[in-house]
Amino acid sequence: SRKSNNTGKPSAQEVDIDQFRSGRQVNHPKFGSGTITSVLPVAGDAIVEIEFGDNGKKRMLARTSGVSFT
Repeated sequence: SRKSNNTGKPSAQEVDIDQFRSGRQVNHPKFGSGTITSVLPVAGDAIVEIEFGDNGKKRMLARTSGVSFT
């Protein structure tokens, strides 16, 4: 069974880092739709850079990014 935190979203440990690839389309609850432009693996996580159009380019940790894939 899938464990989740109290927000109803999968916990950070359940995020599949391999899903994060350059060119992949994502949706973020605050910044909207975007495209992953780079992925830098770091200590069991990854720093992902995502271009969100009018909301600009953002860098965030993959496991806590909150993005969904479109």
